[in-house]
Amino acid sequence: MFRKLWFLLVAFALVPGEALASGGLQHAEEWVLRRDGAWIFNFLLLFAGLYWIFIRFIIPALQQRSVEIQDTLTETERVKDAASRSLDEIEKKAEKFESESISMKNDAMAEGEKIRQAIIAEAKEQSKRILQKAKSEIEAEAQLAKRRLRDSTIELAMDLAEKSLAKSVGKKDHEEIVKVYLGSVEEVR
Repeated sequence: MFRKLWFLLVAFALVPGEALASGGLQHAEEWVLRRDGAWIFNFLLLFAGLYWIFIRFIIPALQQRSVEIQDTLTETERVKDAASRSLDEIEKKAEKFESESISMKNDAMAEGEKIRQAIIAEAKEQSKRILQKAKSEIEAEAQLAKRRLRDSTIELAMDLAEKSLAKSVGKKDHEEIVKVYLGSVEEVR
């Protein structure tokens, strides 16, 4: 459509230019209907043709362009509103995501604290058990060491007594001492 309009405008612009190029315009000293009337008729014809082109092509093209611009503006507003709604939804989701992430972080920290407390309690309990076991082992070793010490002391005393008795005690005294010793051993058990 714009091509046709452009062609017509160029054609109407070239017609007077052709007239000028062919010899130019003559200045009239008097009115000649044929010559001057033709110029006036040509002007009116050119003006009417331009007016017709303007009414027939340019105004509808401008109106169509106006409609297209208005449609584009309407579509732009619609897209802008949709983008605004999408942005609002995204912001709400972002806020929700942020609050959920903070909640998850707090839950994880609370769970971590519970686990830490459980580990500390378990470690304390385990250390108490280890300490109790060590104490009982130490006590058992101490009892064993006391028993060994007593046994070795008794053995040494017996050796010493035997040697001493062998020199100074007779057979009858010796039997008496053994009976007393055996009696004391039975009382200890």
